[in-house]
This record gives sequence, structure tokens and C-alpha cells, in this order.
Amino acid sequence: MLHQQYQDLEFIVVDDGSTDETWNTLVDYQQNYPQVLHIFRNERNSGITTSVNRALSAAKGKYVAFIGHDDIWLPEKLQKQLRVMEATPGCIFSYHDMEHFDSNSNDTLRFHNSGRAGSKPVEGESGLVARAVIEQLNWFVGGPSVVLRRDVLPPWQWEPRVPHAADWLCWIEVLVRNKGIVRYVPEVLVRYRVHDRNASQNRESMEIDLGTTLALVEVRYPMFADSVRRARGYWYYGRGVSALKNGQSVEGRHLLTAGARCSWYSWKWVGWWLLSLFPRRS
Repeated sequence: MLHQQYQDLEFIVVDDGSTDETWNTLVDYQQNYPQVLHIFRNERNSGITTSVNRALSAAKGKYVAFIGHDDIWLPEKLQKQLRVMEATPGCIFSYHDMEHFDSNSNDTLRFHNSGRAGSKPVEGESGLVARAVIEQLNWFVGGPSVVLRRDVLPPWQWEPRVPHAADWLCWIEVLVRNKGIVRYVPEVLVRYRVHDRNASQNRESMEIDLGTTLALVEVRYPMFADSVRRARGYWYYGRGVSALKNGQSVEGRHLLTAGARCSWYSWKWVGWWLLSLFPRRS
């Protein structure tokens, strides 16, 4: 991060109660870069949302960007992204493509927004992008790729009730509460490390938080109720397919049925539902 080509910046690092040498390492870096690096330490492990909110509260710049301890910003990331935002009147939010790579082998697994496995990016007016972010469960916006204007953050910043989906809810609230433009930069500017400890790997907790997030959006922003309904259909459909692949025929059928009651997602639903009538034999 300290090798960014864009130099007018501050790095805010929150040590979430580490018990190794992380804090001592941060102190050494802070002594070498006192004007750039600002460090804070939670006395005990408090979770990602508490740490992010502590960092956001300390931020003073016009823009904020996000990165976990194990991801890699390419040197030109901020320079290219901020150049696009400054050149776009009313731009409040931007993101870009990312490379997902295996932590052990360093092999590229996929790209976030390009290639066969990539999610098609959406840009333009913030309200339209908000609908896509809701309905597609945020699959096309990679968290470490986001840069947004600090003044458009909601007062509560990241919602602690949904620690595994707090970034998604924050993007929704930024886009719903503020009129502006979203830009997508079609370049890989972050390498996202994939390993067993990724927070997104905790599927059960993630599923719970996705459901809670949709409920919060429905209550706070009723004008997006139709998008929430479509998202629920998509959410149930995905969970139903996963259950069937794991041999849970009855559970999968119930989830698929719940999804169809919310919103029609795909004609593939018919095939999966029929498959649920024929339990897999061991």
C-alpha cells in the first residue's frame, strides 16, 4: 500500500486485538511513515465492522478506500481510480476488476468482473446501480476495489448487526441515500487472496447476514421493495441449488419453492425442482 503512485493519502490501520507481532510491526512502520500511517489497536478482538468504523471515524480525506490485511493493491490503483472519479462530475462511488488468486500457489483462480466466471459490471446513475447491487446480492462489486466519497457514508457507517455483509449494506445505503454517478474502471487493480480463512468462506453466517440485510433494506428503503423481492428469489434459489447438490432434497425443494414465491429467477428452477423429487442415493 505504501508504494502507491498516488501520494496525497493517509493509511489508517486498525489492529483488531492481535496476539502475534502485528502491533510491533505496525509501530515500526508508523515511526518510518509518521505523516502517512496512523495506527489504532482494539484491546480485544471486536470484529471487522467495529474496526472498519474506527478507521472511518479517523479518516480525514475526501475519499475512502478499503483493504483487508491479506489483499494486494497494485501500485497504480488509487491514481487511476481517483483520476476517473475526479473527471466525472457527481461521481460518488467507483470500483474495478480484481484478480482472485490462491494463497498457497499464487495461481489466478478467476477475475471478478471479466472472463468466463466474472460478474458483469454495472455503472451509471446511483439509484439504478443500487437496484442491481440489491438484486444481484452485490456479486459484481468487489469490496477491496471500492473507492467512495467520504461525505456520502451513512452516519452509522458499517452496520454491526451484519458483520459478514456490512460492506454490501454500506454500498446499498451510499447509493440509495445519495444522488450521483457510479464509475467502473475496467482494469485489474487489486489481487484478492483466497484461502480457508476468508470471512466469505463462512457460508452459514453469510447466508444469515444476507437475509438480515435484505430485511433491513426493505424496512429502511421501502421504495426498493421490488428489488428486495427479486433478491430474495435469487437468494432462495441459490440456497436451494446448493442444498440439492449436497444431497438435501427436501430442504432444497422447500428453498426453491420459497424462492419462486418471491420472484421467478430462472427456467432452470423447473429442472432443479424436479430433481428434488428424486433423492440422491448413496
